[in-house]
Amino acid sequence: PSGAPSFDNNGLGGLDVWVPVWTSKYNEGYCSNKKEHVYNSWGDPFDDAFECCNVWFGSQNEDQVCLSKIPDFIQPSAQPSLVELGLPGQFVAVFTNGYEDGYCSNLKADVIGTPEAQIYASEFDCCQENFPDQTSGVCISNLPQDLQPSGAPSFDNNGLGGLDVWVPVWTSKYNEGYCSNKKEHVYNSWGDPFDDAFECCNVWFGSQNEDQVCLSKIPDFIQPSAQPSLVELGLPGQFVAVFTNGYEDGY
Repeated sequence: PSGAPSFDNNGLGGLDVWVPVWTSKYNEGYCSNKKEHVYNSWGDPFDDAFECCNVWFGSQNEDQVCLSKIPDFIQPSAQPSLVELGLPGQFVAVFTNGYEDGYCSNLKADVIGTPEAQIYASEFDCCQENFPDQTSGVCISNLPQDLQPSGAPSFDNNGLGGLDVWVPVWTSKYNEGYCSNKKEHVYNSWGDPFDDAFECCNVWFGSQNEDQVCLSKIPDFIQPSAQPSLVELGLPGQFVAVFTNGYEDGY
């Protein structure tokens, strides 16, 4: 058998299976799809080069020789390049500098050796699961720009602006609390969100003082036409009797 791979593997190069190749040093071992290695290997071969490296050389030092020898063309398109040491679709939480400075990584040095249950398919899922209460925002801020929750609402909401759900935002004072459909608030909120901004305000801030901060922050375009303006603090479709000055002056 030749030392060069046979170009099978669905036309991409090499055999369709991978086996470990042991050298005199563990940190220099690697996986191969060359015929001479596959045909002479003991045990079942692997269908995936990354799995072979993970099983047999998952604790290699920072040089990660096994992973570095996997050809670039095997990497799925649009996934991080091995040149950047990123493993496709595998993210783990890194707590090296504590919770507030924690983040998620797909670097081979971080992923290899991590239990499968602690590996996430996306960086966002990893951040949500491991750093949901992080006030520094370090983990989320490491996401690519197009995946980061923006401080500004995304203009979905049936074309009107903002996300389709609303959550309470608590401040140091009850009378200054409000409801928001900004992604950064919705993604980090606990409990079920509301489909309606008015309902959110009514449930969480229904007893606010006359400034009615929560209601005043609801965008005008959400108000149904012909309903009272929020500037006048009117709730659409909700009327109650007021007896403050007695029955004859009630309204």
